[in-house]
Amino acid sequence: MKIVRSYAIWAKLLSLAAILAANSVSAEIKIPLRTEERAGAPVAETVSLYKKSYALVIGNDAYTGPWPRLSNAVKDARLVKEALEAKGFEVTYRTNVTSRELVDAFEAFFLEIGEDPDARLFVWYAGHGYSERGEGYLVPIDAPDTSEGGRFRRKALSLRRMGEYARDALALHIFAVFDSCFAGTIFNVGRDKPPPVITRATTRPVRQFLTSGDAGQAVSDDGIFRKLFLRAIAGEVRADANSDGFLSASELGLFLSGEITNYSNGTQTPRSGKLNDPELNQGDFIFQLAGNRSTPLAGNPDKENLFWQSVQGSGNSAMYEAYLSQYPSGAFAALARLKITELQKFQQVSRAKPPKVTPPSLPVTPVVGVFPPKAESFKDCPNCPEMIRIPAGKFRMGHIQDVGAVYTKPARPVREIRIEFPFAISRYEVTFNEYDKFTDATGRPRLADKTWGRGRHPALRMPRADAVAYTKWLSEKTGKFYRLPTEAEWEYAARGGRETNFWWGDAADPNHANFGAGVTGWLPAPLVKEGDKYPNTSPVGAFPPNPFGLYDMHGNLWEFVEDCYHDGYAGAPDDSSARLDAPKSELDEEDDPTRECEIFALRGGSAGYVPSYGMSAARIGLNWAAAGFLHFGIRLVRDLD
Repeated sequence: MKIVRSYAIWAKLLSLAAILAANSVSAEIKIPLRTEERAGAPVAETVSLYKKSYALVIGNDAYTGPWPRLSNAVKDARLVKEALEAKGFEVTYRTNVTSRELVDAFEAFFLEIGEDPDARLFVWYAGHGYSERGEGYLVPIDAPDTSEGGRFRRKALSLRRMGEYARDALALHIFAVFDSCFAGTIFNVGRDKPPPVITRATTRPVRQFLTSGDAGQAVSDDGIFRKLFLRAIAGEVRADANSDGFLSASELGLFLSGEITNYSNGTQTPRSGKLNDPELNQGDFIFQLAGNRSTPLAGNPDKENLFWQSVQGSGNSAMYEAYLSQYPSGAFAALARLKITELQKFQQVSRAKPPKVTPPSLPVTPVVGVFPPKAESFKDCPNCPEMIRIPAGKFRMGHIQDVGAVYTKPARPVREIRIEFPFAISRYEVTFNEYDKFTDATGRPRLADKTWGRGRHPALRMPRADAVAYTKWLSEKTGKFYRLPTEAEWEYAARGGRETNFWWGDAADPNHANFGAGVTGWLPAPLVKEGDKYPNTSPVGAFPPNPFGLYDMHGNLWEFVEDCYHDGYAGAPDDSSARLDAPKSELDEEDDPTRECEIFALRGGSAGYVPSYGMSAARIGLNWAAAGFLHFGIRLVRDLD
């Protein structure tokens, strides 16, 4: 229980630090204006952009009649309300509003509260939306079916009327966000790229809009849009494109459009834009990010802010240490030290393990490690994954044999890796039975099994962020430290002491793993026979275990690991730790040590891929991790006491 209490203490400290930082942003925002739209342009003056900030937040769940009830709209609205209040907004909060209440709320907000010319107005609406003949509508809880034509349009609130309200308001900047699916006539056709810096143009009047989906699209009721929005305005993600400490509505629109499109595999595409009015489409609504100061910082403020924005939200303590090395007395030094302490306690310290001892002398080939005659297993709770203790040892990591350039190159050069301390890894891929306990406890929607089977079938399709959240949930629940395996740990466990392509030998065997039977793909691969017993995933444990007692290390589902994906092992750690640095972009002139990882490694192949992908050393990197691809699953590691 000590770990749980410690985790709770640090979580409270971090929450308090975030609240204090957010509350330090007053309703009045002062911004530095550059002389021109050019990075590095000198500051002409600092102006007060807003004297007051008002928000109208609406969430509709309790629909009646033909409209299905929603699960998260009211919850999303409440969380947005709390975040805006922490940023200095005076919030009008409404839930489950009828047609009359919806109109009254908007008219009072825009026509009465919006009379202040020195204020900014923000609107958040979560609920059903609808598009018809190019017009978008907000749907109140008592709206009739759209088949009733004029009666529906009388009850619903069109975006055209929203545009009229926005025009009639005197407030300087207005920004409305609709977590609904529709497009409307009030948007411009195109979206301008936000300027690289803030200039006088930013302070001109503007009416901006953002929707979480487009016309004809089903918008997910899973809270993802709200989560990303709140992380963006809190500065927890890199939505601030020019890294100046201020997040514009234009930057936010581009960020959410890219992220949601990626999460949904292109089925949900947010739209953003400005009002079709030449007098009201010039400026840009501004959020001040937590920790940013309106007065000049010591040293070079642009450089420090840029550094901090690239570091903030990282899970790598080395990035925060790099910031402190550069700015030991910087504006964010206290938060950086707090973050380092948290990361070290729950990632590095728990992985530090007992005092280092010299492992016994172990052979490298053909078997490594000290193998117990029978696999030691345990469970930390009735619904926790069954874990197998893996001994310390050493092995050669990578493709020892040349199996063709497309497979060999990403796993070379081969190098010897020492696993200095024992660890535990789940005997099976995490099952639906186990993962459903997590989604039920946290209010997440259950993963769809695509009719492949639930129960003891491996849980599939979870986004990588949810997989990480599952490890944290288990850690809090049990007081032990669960995480994803590193690539080195995964391959060491998969090999089971063997240096062959698979733990049983060099050739694929349909009696040992669930690969894509008869699938040839577009790459050369050892093929298995036709007549696959499991055309999709198999229940865990349907094939023989490897020498460590682990099942389905080859095939069934791709498994997430901690590491960023690099096309080869040059520059990789020389121990069993994860590689967390992102690869250099072809467009970069030099390496950026603060770049966040966007492409993560996956291991093991799946039932839908040719067997060559499932070899012990084979590895791929996909940027679909956020979306939850059909063939993605997880296996967990738990650090031992």
